[in-house]
Amino acid sequence: PAGRVTAVDADPEAVAAATALVAAAGLANVAVREGRADATGLEAGSLDVVMLRHVLAHNGGAEDAIVVHLATLLRPGGCLYLVDADLTAIRVIPEAEHPDLVELQERYLAFRAASGDDNTAGLRLAERVVRAGLELVEFRGRYVIRGVSPGLRSPAWAAREAMVAAGMATAEDLRRWDRAFQATARRPATFFAPMFTAIGRRPT
Repeated sequence: PAGRVTAVDADPEAVAAATALVAAAGLANVAVREGRADATGLEAGSLDVVMLRHVLAHNGGAEDAIVVHLATLLRPGGCLYLVDADLTAIRVIPEAEHPDLVELQERYLAFRAASGDDNTAGLRLAERVVRAGLELVEFRGRYVIRGVSPGLRSPAWAAREAMVAAGMATAEDLRRWDRAFQATARRPATFFAPMFTAIGRRPT
């Protein structure tokens, strides 16, 4: 109850939504602010714990700069938790059984790689912690298997307009992928993914 939490996100809409949730819950010791992962605006050496979840894979080329910045926010003895996945090994059944949706996922991974993103970011969390000057406390992985809502669209679907703008998909591709989603939407869906966590401690 005497603790303090500050949440940071680069998306103004996400910040507004989180701020509203915090206010509705009456959490006086939680603050939400806009900022980038490599420039949070938080005071150096002011935090006991920092967590970054599923961000490194989407910031190609800036991964080490992000981890170094977050490491500076820790007090001596404080810990940084990095969480990310191996996107190349994520599957959703029944989507992964439909050829058009398999193609969509492959096209999405190629699109991300072409823009410099690391589709296997989770595999390198430990080395990034060490390069940031932190003591590696733990590096672990787990395989997540869980049901998801039928008809839930994938991150690849969310990126479709960006893929078209980059010349890596066409309007006809979008129509074909949408038909494939419609064909699988009524079946129960299961999500499979390897997730990784690295914990680094700032030396005392």
